[in-house]
Amino acid sequence: MQFLESGEDAEQVMRNLMAEIVAVAQACGYDNLTQGSVDSGIGRFKNRKPPGVEPSMMADAMAGRNMEVDAIVGNVLRLAKAKRVNVTVLRTTYALLRALDGSFTRSRQGNAP
Repeated sequence: MQFLESGEDAEQVMRNLMAEIVAVAQACGYDNLTQGSVDSGIGRFKNRKPPGVEPSMMADAMAGRNMEVDAIVGNVLRLAKAKRVNVTVLRTTYALLRALDGSFTRSRQGNAP
């Protein structure tokens, strides 16, 4: 929820990211996912009342653990590449999450910047 409240462009970024994931899913044959799936997901997220169950990568980040960036985001990125689906927002998100994830490792090793 904090992300959606972080600025006026946050919801559109989230929508764009989710639309890219839907496009990858459709390219893989999951035709039941649509723009309506994005709208529904955003609506559920906006209506979630804290405290709740955090997404697994968020829970990992909050605990200072490495996140499953490659397994969760990297796999979708690889599918997008194989299916030739343009995923600019997803690629950017992946790079940022990998950097954040690496900071946890450096911090635990005492090598924080």
